Amino acid sequence: MPLSPGSLIARRYRVMRLLGEGGFGAVYLAEDTRLGNKSVAIKQSFENSKEFQEQFRLEAQLLANLQHISLPRVTDHFIESDGSQFLVMDFIEGEDLDKKITAMGRPLPEREAVSIMLQVCEAVAYLHTRRPQPVIHRDIKPPNIKITHDGHAVLVDFGIAKLYHPSKSTVKVAKAVTPHFSSPEQYVGKTDMRSDVYSLGATLYCLVCASVPPDSLERLTKGTPVPLPHKKNPSVSLALEQIILQAIDINPERRFENANRMAMALQGFLTGQTPTTGNNEVVCPKCGWRNRSGARFCARDGTPLIVQATPSSPRVQPAERFGPEILFEAANVYMRNESFNEAIPRYEQCLQVGFTDPAVYHNLGLGYLLIGRPGEAAVILEKGINHYSQDADIYFQLARAYLALKNIEKAIDCALRACQLNADDITKIDLLGELLLTDQRFTDAITLFEAYVQKKNNEAFGHLWLGRAYGMKNDLKKAISELQRAAQID
Repeated sequence: MPLSPGSLIARRYRVMRLLGEGGFGAVYLAEDTRLGNKSVAIKQSFENSKEFQEQFRLEAQLLANLQHISLPRVTDHFIESDGSQFLVMDFIEGEDLDKKITAMGRPLPEREAVSIMLQVCEAVAYLHTRRPQPVIHRDIKPPNIKITHDGHAVLVDFGIAKLYHPSKSTVKVAKAVTPHFSSPEQYVGKTDMRSDVYSLGATLYCLVCASVPPDSLERLTKGTPVPLPHKKNPSVSLALEQIILQAIDINPERRFENANRMAMALQGFLTGQTPTTGNNEVVCPKCGWRNRSGARFCARDGTPLIVQATPSSPRVQPAERFGPEILFEAANVYMRNESFNEAIPRYEQCLQVGFTDPAVYHNLGLGYLLIGRPGEAAVILEKGINHYSQDADIYFQLARAYLALKNIEKAIDCALRACQLNADDITKIDLLGELLLTDQRFTDAITLFEAYVQKKNNEAFGHLWLGRAYGMKNDLKKAISELQRAAQID
């Protein structure tokens, strides 16, 4: 939960106001009471698992040693007694880059946009060269870039920065994404330096087009094309367009290998120099022809060779490139956005390619339920039970499906099994109790709620339902007693 203005953290930092909030944390403007009320930015993480706390401690120590003109200094870090984690950073005065674009109401001039992104690229390149492991920022986007009063660009918010271990996927607790700016591999927690390159390219696209590129999951799973920058803004040169398209290529192997390579390309754009491909060929930015090293004009169509370009990427099959997990994450995004008809076929694809995680069956069944197709929900959930007979959540959704199909007997059997597997889940007990009362099995309902009350006597829920069950059985004295107990608690 966000902190209130006036809160004192670590007996030192007084919160002034909330600067921003997301699903993983919040950022505050605060005063350092030990340093003359100096303004600082404090990032709070809402994740408090033991695994995350250890990861936070290691990475906060590394971030505290970073020193770059386009990065805020991390001056302190600590974990409170409730498990909340905090990073304290320099507060950067200036305008958020996204607000700058919104205020202008049009794209930034090409060279201004490149100058800003060159500074950001150099900061990210600094992160990518840290030892013993590179630091992956993983949240590069216009709202996280400040333009100071003297026009300098600063990349802020280290809330989800991670050390890069080539042999390990990004830890699950850090699978944070920003639609339109996150690479496809970030959705499945497999980030590396090229993931930041994607975000840099998407940010540059936003600056020169005044609009965001299609989300990478849309591109990967639906084949949604990227509107060419020069079609969105005719003043964008083909040379810059090719840099952007290479940076946001769906295939990580076709992007710049790190931020330093992208910075070199941007610097080459500003100075008119021509970087080359890895094998010293020079690629035409217009037709994609690979010319000999040192060529100044394309041998095919005479186009001046200014910067590196790449031919268009072949259609990437998500299951081949990132594995079926990317389909699952895409489906989850659609479910969260209540686009159930988009989510369902992607969950079905997961099963077709052999990704049979219990969550796929559960979410697919839930999707069918939410669009009013309980028969299909029951079929897929029964298949899930055949594979995962100990999964309480699948049984719960199956009970809901049978309830919608008016098969109360099967619904009760499934709800009872869900409660046996997860006896403390209120939602499962609530469903089973409702079913038992609907079927006029009042004694069974009373037994269910009495068992719950014995374990959790100080929760109003159990007493409320027990009072209702006694009332429906016409035992009014006990009903009144239980309802009074519920009222005393809440």
